[in-house]
Amino acid sequence: MLAEVEGREHHSLESFRENYTFEEAEEIRQDLEKLRRWLRKVEGRDWMSAPGRELANEKVAECERLLDQFEADVYERVGDPGKV
Repeated sequence: MLAEVEGREHHSLESFRENYTFEEAEEIRQDLEKLRRWLRKVEGRDWMSAPGRELANEKVAECERLLDQFEADVYERVGDPGKV
């Protein structure tokens, strides 16, 4: 849904722009954390057990996998910032 689209689009855009930086990965991770907080708030207000909760959680998990891949790409292209 929205999280999946935003996650995929952001990852695709940064890959297209070849913006493989640790700063960009951190910005994406912060956006993902915002989505997680938003989802928890929505779940907390879902007194009617609306359909889609499982799907929303799956989409957020997919965004996490995309971010993990993006971070791996950053390490591959840029290297480990802890090693000098």
